[in-house]
Amino acid sequence: MWHPSLSPCPGANLALSRSAMTGERDVSIHQWDKLEAFLRVGDIESFVLGFVELYDYVTFPQLATALGGAANGDAQVWAPHDRNLVLWAGMSETFAAAVRNLLQTKRLRFESMPALAYELDDAVLQLPVAEQQVDGGFEEPHSLPAVLRPGEQSREHGPANARVIVRRVAEQK
Repeated sequence: MWHPSLSPCPGANLALSRSAMTGERDVSIHQWDKLEAFLRVGDIESFVLGFVELYDYVTFPQLATALGGAANGDAQVWAPHDRNLVLWAGMSETFAAAVRNLLQTKRLRFESMPALAYELDDAVLQLPVAEQQVDGGFEEPHSLPAVLRPGEQSREHGPANARVIVRRVAEQK
């Protein structure tokens, strides 16, 4: 099973190294155990939401690595305002449906990022990259390299919840 300490996800390594320095490692392991539990029962949507809330600024290749075989397929996710603005492709329908629903319900949001970040991970879609928005949307599919972030309706909203959990762990010691 994939574990954050093995991830190319900078947030994962940062979270573990920061927690090791401050003695908060149990918090990260507890949160990761919760994510693994979602995968064991096939709750991809809760896994994706929890992963993004935990690490923030998550790319689709990072999520695909974390999900393993559950991520692969022929589906794609596009920007809610333009179906020709493809955020990611080559994903399972379950993975794509989870991301679409989380974006639609505003529990996740996306932010564009430089294409170079995806190029460095050798994870570039074989589509022209959208350099800027087009009024009325694109006529042909374009790729929009993006990161996923907790949305305004996120149930835990990342860092604020982490402080509460750290406080609870400290109180237990």
